[in-house]
Amino acid sequence: MDDFKNEEVIAKIEQINLVLLEKSIVSEKNKSGGISLLAGKSGITLYYALNYQIFGKEIFKKHLLSSLNETVESITSSNSLLLSHCSGISGWGWLLDYLTKNHLIGNDFEDYIAEVEDVLEEKLTDLLLASNFDLLHGALGIGLFLIKRQKNAAICKILYSLDQCAKKTEKEIKWTRYDKYIMHDTIYDFGLAHGNAGILYFLTKCYQAGILKDLCKSLIEGLLRFYINNIQDIEKFKSYYPASVRIGDYTIPDEHGYTSRLAWCYGDLGILYTLYNVASILNNEAYAEMFLNMLHNTVTRKDFKETNITDAAFCHGSSGVGFMYLKLYKLTGSELLKQAYLFWLDATLAFGGSKKAGSAGYLFDLGSQGGIAINYDFLSGLEGVGAFLLSSTKNGTEIMSKWEEILFLC
Repeated sequence: MDDFKNEEVIAKIEQINLVLLEKSIVSEKNKSGGISLLAGKSGITLYYALNYQIFGKEIFKKHLLSSLNETVESITSSNSLLLSHCSGISGWGWLLDYLTKNHLIGNDFEDYIAEVEDVLEEKLTDLLLASNFDLLHGALGIGLFLIKRQKNAAICKILYSLDQCAKKTEKEIKWTRYDKYIMHDTIYDFGLAHGNAGILYFLTKCYQAGILKDLCKSLIEGLLRFYINNIQDIEKFKSYYPASVRIGDYTIPDEHGYTSRLAWCYGDLGILYTLYNVASILNNEAYAEMFLNMLHNTVTRKDFKETNITDAAFCHGSSGVGFMYLKLYKLTGSELLKQAYLFWLDATLAFGGSKKAGSAGYLFDLGSQGGIAINYDFLSGLEGVGAFLLSSTKNGTEIMSKWEEILFLC
């Protein structure tokens, strides 16, 4: 990135920070978002932490500690807490672990972390009995925190449950889930946020941690075959993978074909990013080369009809796409992926042109329920945009490998 572009990025970060440091805005946000890591108080705390790590300004440390104390107050005063990585105490536990290990806070919070571990281990069985293997909202997201805390017995319970619930054939291994929002049916979900790519990510984290490695490898290899068996004709369907398929419509090879978006949550980029990383970890050079070539082919998708990108959000917008291309460029040195990153960096900056007060230039597509509006969340709003832009700075590129786990990207 040239000096002029760096100045433009820094200027936009400063604009975002002016908004996110504003007490009235943050207080209002905190009321609506709870302790959520990806949509509430824990998310803004992490955002302040990233700024402090990169710029070293004490104002961010002050706001980090203040916001963190608000999360403690929320938890200690609540009669009912969610468990999940996205919105609950698992995500909060991840934040405390991150802040402690990066020396942003002392060891004062270890007792809280221990309490979180105990509650999650106790409640895990209920999620497994419901076959809730969602990364954002279910057992696997909780499992990521428990891996960090070396709670291997609990992780083994998750792995045995995954093995028991897997749909196994001679050709592949995969998992189903019920989609109560869109299809109202049992589906094979291909995506990273809620589907089989997320399960693949979790299995690989367990494999790397040395937990039931043989079982993990067997499940990983079967799930990789599922993705290889379902590669679509990109010329015909514009994407290699669908977002999801009803189990009643599923064939190998898929005779139907579906076009999916280009995004972190669903579509080719989040899926192929995961597949490439898994193949690299397993030292499967043939698979890694194949998935990298497929990633190269995604860079031509740029307009709305090909990507379905309507805003700068990390989840489904330009900043998530830009971040993944940046990470892939750092991993591979590919000039094609570098140019894709720069394209989506420009797109993210261009999205920030709103004049609405308190927006830092950004409005977000909140779907049929919310329309186009201001949003401060990490996953779907301003914090995630800011995190991507921070990662585009020199020091930010060095820091990104420390926090990207919250979005299943390392």
